[in-house]
Amino acid sequence: DEVLSCMQLVAAIVLLGNVTPHAVRASADAAMAGRVAGEFDACDGGAPLAALGEVASLLGLPAKELSGFFGAKSIDPLGRGESRIVLPRSSQEVTTLRDSVARELYGALFSWLVRRVAAAAAAC
Repeated sequence: DEVLSCMQLVAAIVLLGNVTPHAVRASADAAMAGRVAGEFDACDGGAPLAALGEVASLLGLPAKELSGFFGAKSIDPLGRGESRIVLPRSSQEVTTLRDSVARELYGALFSWLVRRVAAAAAAC
């Protein structure tokens, strides 16, 4: 079970590289039309959209939430939590966020693996 989870996480990290700002925007547009990431054909962006849906599946997240996370930011202009403005992320923001998520996932996996190996070595 741990091996499968690790492999799924590695696959998600690799597939994140295929997620493009265009795919995130197309996914958001498709969500408004009642579809979810992964239900697209080549005319909709093909592989990047399929990658977004597959990453969500591998991470155990709803595709719509992952798409929303990458596609929009919410700000509170008054800082009181009374009203929020939702703005689309720029292509640069999507790319930076995607790369940061991949780095964080990889770092967490690596740290877990080091702890696991250290615990196994200590038991010997």
